[in-house]
Amino acid sequence: MRKIFHDELKLVKKDILKMGVLVEQRIHNAINALVNDDLASAEEVVKGDDDIDKFYIDLEANSMRLLATQSPVAKDLRFIYSVLFVTIHLERMGDLASNIASMVSKASGGPRLENMLGIIQEMGVLSSKIVHSSLEAFDKKDLELAKRLPEMDEPIDNLFKLFFKELVNQAGNEETVDAASNMVLAARYVERIADHAVDIGERVNFLVTGQL
Repeated sequence: MRKIFHDELKLVKKDILKMGVLVEQRIHNAINALVNDDLASAEEVVKGDDDIDKFYIDLEANSMRLLATQSPVAKDLRFIYSVLFVTIHLERMGDLASNIASMVSKASGGPRLENMLGIIQEMGVLSSKIVHSSLEAFDKKDLELAKRLPEMDEPIDNLFKLFFKELVNQAGNEETVDAASNMVLAARYVERIADHAVDIGERVNFLVTGQL
């Protein structure tokens, strides 16, 4: 029975990593769609959010079933709790990617704020790296990598500050006010994605050490 249980845990881990790959793809596609004014790709990201939600619902259901039927203890219990925690953050990242994609239709046809878009693109590259690293840390139980995530987040925060300096340059320009507002939201969504990745790293610490 315990072998079956541990086989099920391996399947849960496999599914959460699949969910992570899907979220990474959605983030990448959403930011590219915004930068390139690609409405078709943006629509695919928005529609694809249902796939991420399905992963979230299934993983939550499986985790709750294992808690109810297997009475896990020690590291197995920490793993299941961590799965519940990580899937929440991945689901929220998927929502944020969808929100970024939804900005494309609002910005399409309007003025192109290339400097702002360039900063968002750079933020997106760094955010994708930190999301990938957070999932790698979870997969390998790599505590050292998990501890480096806040440091990896700092350049994203710095770019976010730079973004607002660029926003000041747009102040008073009535022709770009709507476009600038959309870019502010998009940049905030990218910044929040990185924050969720840092939170996953904190959960890796709990998974490995048992300490919050």
